[in-house]
Amino acid sequence: MKRNMIRNTCLKISPYIFISKFDDETVLATNLSSGEVLQITINEAKMLIDAIPDPKCEFEKSGFLVSDDNMIQQCVIERHRKACRFPVIFNLTLLPTLYCNFSCRYCFEKGAQQKRMNEDITSRVLKLVDKQSHCHLRTNLSWFGGEPLLEKDYIATIHPKIRSIVLSSGCEFTSNITTNGYLLDKDTAELFRELDIKFVQVTIDGNEEVHDKNRITKNGKGTFNRIVENLLTFLETFEKGIVTLRVNAVYETVSSILDTLICVPIEFRNRISVHLHHIMDSKCPNNFSEEFSELIKEIYRKVRLLGFDIAVDHYLDPGPSVYCYAERFTSTVIDPNGYIFRCAYTDFSEKERVGFLDQEGRIQPIGRFGIEWEHLVSIEPKKCIKCTYLPICGFGCPRLRITGANSIECKNRFKFLPDTLAAMLDKA
Repeated sequence: MKRNMIRNTCLKISPYIFISKFDDETVLATNLSSGEVLQITINEAKMLIDAIPDPKCEFEKSGFLVSDDNMIQQCVIERHRKACRFPVIFNLTLLPTLYCNFSCRYCFEKGAQQKRMNEDITSRVLKLVDKQSHCHLRTNLSWFGGEPLLEKDYIATIHPKIRSIVLSSGCEFTSNITTNGYLLDKDTAELFRELDIKFVQVTIDGNEEVHDKNRITKNGKGTFNRIVENLLTFLETFEKGIVTLRVNAVYETVSSILDTLICVPIEFRNRISVHLHHIMDSKCPNNFSEEFSELIKEIYRKVRLLGFDIAVDHYLDPGPSVYCYAERFTSTVIDPNGYIFRCAYTDFSEKERVGFLDQEGRIQPIGRFGIEWEHLVSIEPKKCIKCTYLPICGFGCPRLRITGANSIECKNRFKFLPDTLAAMLDKA
């Protein structure tokens, strides 16, 4: 005991340890900076909190107890900076059109013109890809909009060219598409299989009644049944296809989503990742109330029991952490006119343009938003540095940080962690 007391003066609990109850006798302690999980007794948890080493020194070996907590903080911050400034990934998001066939109640792109990406801009994009693919280990191509499948023929023509350029440079290639799913019919599913677009994100907002209040066509028709039918067709047609099912999280959508999920055939469920996410709107708070967070936690638990993948479970993957692709300095979002943006979740107004793609495929900076972005993203909020969740959150949404809309504490976003940890333990 004397030995432990001496060592206790030298050790501190790491600032990024998350502890949650597992059952009446044990708890789960997680080092969020490494992703390591320990199942320990309640008494051992008290020792950990008091920075008392365990007899086998597991707390020290696993980085739960450290001699210098400031060094651990700095390591996490430096890892985040490296992921932002020296990424091995080139994220390219293309918007072949800003127009959409939906008129969703909460859309932030309303009023977009029916303009498509022409041959001149496409030529510049291909030159950009050629330059960038030689500088990175992987290129990730994302199709976004508007509704990108309104330009399905364009995607069918340009996607193989981009893929060929990337692979010929020795760079890895991955791709995905965010679509409302209304045009994702069998022919499109077969096209995706041919193009190897494995990852599809589609929004379904709850059950049919709730969804069809929010996500309707331009002429006011409901879209729920057609989207669900298309998703099942996609999964049946493309056996390697994976769907991220996004639910814009308000009480009605979250509380009714199980009505939809229980109807999905069991054989498809492990290829569907469910994500309950706040609405991407600067007017919408970037966190949830205590009560709503508890509801989300309970829905995730039930969704997992049904056999679906849970998107937020992957937050705990160790490695260089960024909040999203937009933090990486080599991430590029290109609209149909060749203007460059940092983030695809914007109204694509002139004030948020950061550059323009010139004839040689070079990005020419324009405006002040890009300068403000790089400056403010480089300033890490002090309130985040000692936050338990920093390794898995980074410093929060960069766009909301810059626009000043992210002033609310974000801790309730991680109410799901205890269930995620328990599920990880069951799989181990």
